[in-house]
Amino acid sequence: FWDSFPPSRELQLESYGLRRALVDPGHVYLHPDGASIAFWADARKTVEDIKRISVKDAKAYLEFAEVLGTFAEIALRFARANPTRLDWGAVWHAVKQTMKIRGRIGEMLSLPFLSATEIIAERFEHQIVRDALHASAGATVPNNQSGTGVCFLWMATLHRYPCQRPIGGVQAIPEALARRLRSLGGDVVCEAPVAQITLKGGRA
Repeated sequence: FWDSFPPSRELQLESYGLRRALVDPGHVYLHPDGASIAFWADARKTVEDIKRISVKDAKAYLEFAEVLGTFAEIALRFARANPTRLDWGAVWHAVKQTMKIRGRIGEMLSLPFLSATEIIAERFEHQIVRDALHASAGATVPNNQSGTGVCFLWMATLHRYPCQRPIGGVQAIPEALARRLRSLGGDVVCEAPVAQITLKGGRA
């Protein structure tokens, strides 16, 4: 989700040593029988890959990706809003996005409430396609639990931005953050016991 939020650009971590490698497809499902499905940044390329296994499921995935894209546009816009007060800009953005899929608004609204298992079973027929989507749903709890449909937000993000892995592993990100902090006069102290937190002018 890094590229979906303003700090990914505002912090300019590339100027502080962060380097990332483009990985596309960002996710590939390998089935035990040798079949595979690649999930590309371009949803249409993913559709072409699914088409090798099931033409019907490829069409269903294209429609699903469109619903997910709208859901992500709305959810991630609200995620950037202040949680303590209503953001009318986010509300208007949600209305405009929803109008793009008028005939499938119900499908989108059901995502946060249904389980990933229910969503997959309703839309897709071929077992390999179903298995690939189960493996790619992004849930950290069993896919048959209510509400896990919202975890497809991860897949929506995969189609919004190409996957970029930090060179040197995830640790490269906090290291770049630390270099930026030091450049602004701050410091990073590790393994130091905290006696108290002092507040001054509303800041710690």
